[in-house]
Amino acid sequence: MSPLRLRRAWLVLALAACGGDDGGAAIDAAVGGDGAVVDAAVVDAAAVDAAVVDGAVVDAAVIDAATIDAVVIDAATIDAAMIDAVATDAAATDAAATDAVAIDAVAIDAAAPDAAPPIDAAAAPPCSNGPGRVLWRLSWPAGQGGYARVDAWAAACAYSLADPACSLSGEPHNYASFGPGIVFNSTTDYFRVRFSVAGLSFTSATLYLAAHADGSGLPRLQVQSQLHGEYLFQPTVPISTHRLYAIDWSAYLAPTDTPSLTAVTLRPMPTGVAVSDLELCVQ
Repeated sequence: MSPLRLRRAWLVLALAACGGDDGGAAIDAAVGGDGAVVDAAVVDAAAVDAAVVDGAVVDAAVIDAATIDAVVIDAATIDAAMIDAVATDAAATDAAATDAVAIDAVAIDAAAPDAAPPIDAAAAPPCSNGPGRVLWRLSWPAGQGGYARVDAWAAACAYSLADPACSLSGEPHNYASFGPGIVFNSTTDYFRVRFSVAGLSFTSATLYLAAHADGSGLPRLQVQSQLHGEYLFQPTVPISTHRLYAIDWSAYLAPTDTPSLTAVTLRPMPTGVAVSDLELCVQ
């Protein structure tokens, strides 16, 4: 027992020995004093309660933590902003739509060549044997080894031996027995000119043929268009006279002809036609 409590205990005993109400009051006071200590303990307990309050503060901190959670909610708002970013991506989709329009524009550009105005055949050199403009002019002078010489070429494709769609074939040929030119003296002989009129504008065509009969009988020549059929040519009397013939070729040539199929082919029927010049003109 502490000295203070021991001292108080002796004081209580002394007062009890003396008797009277005053001693009882002292006891109450003492008890009051101890009670105060007890109350103080209770206050201390209140302090503990205060600690509980402090705990509530901790709980408030938890509330603050909830505020942090609210920040998380704000972060969700940021996520919402990301949703807005998705909306921006949607705008990118609109941009993609613009790209699609660009593709359409490309498609329009691709269509532009077809939509381009046709080339005027008047831009070609003049025809040497009649009116209009020349697409090509060929001749078979002596000393050429039986091959044609290209004197003019103004077709829509460039003449080239390496281009089967824009060249000559079926050569060489023998020279005529008399008169100028080469002769078709076998049913297997032929001569073909491949060319193009794509993009050209014209309404009529004329094929000029300088020829004569070179042999006996009544020779004829098939002049063929691969797309439109054939024309049967026969020299006029006297058939051995070398002269220029004009064949209306309008039904055998059109601006819409497929370039790879556009051609003029000469075939004997049966034999004996000599040819020195061939010219195709349009107007």
